[in-house]
Amino acid sequence: MFVLDLIDKKILYALELNSRQSNSSISKKISVSKEVIGYRLRRLENNGVIVNYYILINMHKLGYTANRFYIRLKNIDLDKEKEITKFFINNNNYWWVHSGNSYIDLALVSWEKNLTGALDRKQEILNNFKDHIDYIQQDNYLQFYLFKRKYLLDNRIKDTPPIVYIDNKKESIDDIDTKILRILSVNARMSTVDVAKKINLTASIVKYRIKRMVDQKIILGFIPRIDLSKLGYYTYTVYLFLKDYSKKDDLIHYFEAYPNITYAYETNSKYDLEFEMDVKNYEQFKQIIDDMKQKFHNVIETYEYILWYKNHKMLYFNL
Repeated sequence: MFVLDLIDKKILYALELNSRQSNSSISKKISVSKEVIGYRLRRLENNGVIVNYYILINMHKLGYTANRFYIRLKNIDLDKEKEITKFFINNNNYWWVHSGNSYIDLALVSWEKNLTGALDRKQEILNNFKDHIDYIQQDNYLQFYLFKRKYLLDNRIKDTPPIVYIDNKKESIDDIDTKILRILSVNARMSTVDVAKKINLTASIVKYRIKRMVDQKIILGFIPRIDLSKLGYYTYTVYLFLKDYSKKDDLIHYFEAYPNITYAYETNSKYDLEFEMDVKNYEQFKQIIDDMKQKFHNVIETYEYILWYKNHKMLYFNL
């Protein structure tokens, strides 16, 4: 396990706020030289704590819907499970591939423009692995809430507003925008100059295009992908069934304030509300659940949860 000191934590949190900011910018904010920032970043990357840097894209502004599958497998050994997982990792139709450690073996998400595309994805899964699928659940995300990892600094920071995305206002992008998004989806810290070289444009044009997509809220953030297992954290998703849906916003505000809760979702599944948390152990997970149940015992009817095992792929822009 990689042990973070306070400087490492401050760097990671600065990157959570904006991974495209320069080493000089980070150094000014945390009062450490840019040379130290560079060294610490390389160490975090070389030790696999930072997997890569990605852009958070509001694909719904581009006319896409997030289409999710939960799959429970059957009649497989470890080799077959690896083969199935590898199929989806290498398949460009799926931008998120995650292994669970509970009643769900695989979670997949694709971007679809219409119902036909969503049905095609399901048919693709069944055509390839029907004999090994015990259960498949398909649904769509209706709203995302992304909270900063305040626990990185033991909550010694001011509140930061969540990123809320999925809206109905559509925007258009051209081939140049598409090329920029493809590059930054793999490395959001790549310099404007290097991006410009890759697509034979000037740095000023690339800078303008990125700023315009930020202003249009197509790009919602530049974020490090952290391998939490390297830091001794586990990720749970909790699925809530509510008996008083009118209190949903109160729960969202509770999630926003809790340092270990990192995402919340609304979907068209059987669940009323979902949220993710990063914790050190089951005891910490149970502590958060018990606190929530105590505060919202008149709101929450019951809940289910999944412990995620490994995040294999997360590539927001895979078009």
